Amino acid sequence: MTLFEWTTSTIQLTEVCFFSSESSVGSLTAIKLLDLKDRNCFLVAYESAILFLCDFTSHKVEIIAKIHMSGEDFIPFAIDFDSVNMLCAIGGSSDEILILKLRSEDNEFEIVKKRKMISKGVSRLSIRYCSKIYC
Repeated sequence: MTLFEWTTSTIQLTEVCFFSSESSVGSLTAIKLLDLKDRNCFLVAYESAILFLCDFTSHKVEIIAKIHMSGEDFIPFAIDFDSVNMLCAIGGSSDEILILKLRSEDNEFEIVKKRKMISKGVSRLSIRYCSKIYC
């Protein structure tokens, strides 16, 4: 199944949001669909600064990795993922953009960089083809 077929198929929002009721992580604030090594996946960010990487290849939501991004008043609003370099950029309510690396050996996220912004709040960002962040 290609990512296009997967995104056009019906996904129940209750399936995606079941993490919210399980661990009281708050409301869903950002979601990003992606292809990850022939797997249909998505990133889900919640207002408590928790990010889940989920697999939906077998039509069952499975958590592959998660991270709690601690920080003062950080609520993630925008996420993008570079599947070549396995990097995730996250912007939110604070004046920082976090760069996370997904380690393939243990499927864990680690924060590799924090970039300070001039003003607070990033509602949209993307990783360009040259691996630079645009927001």
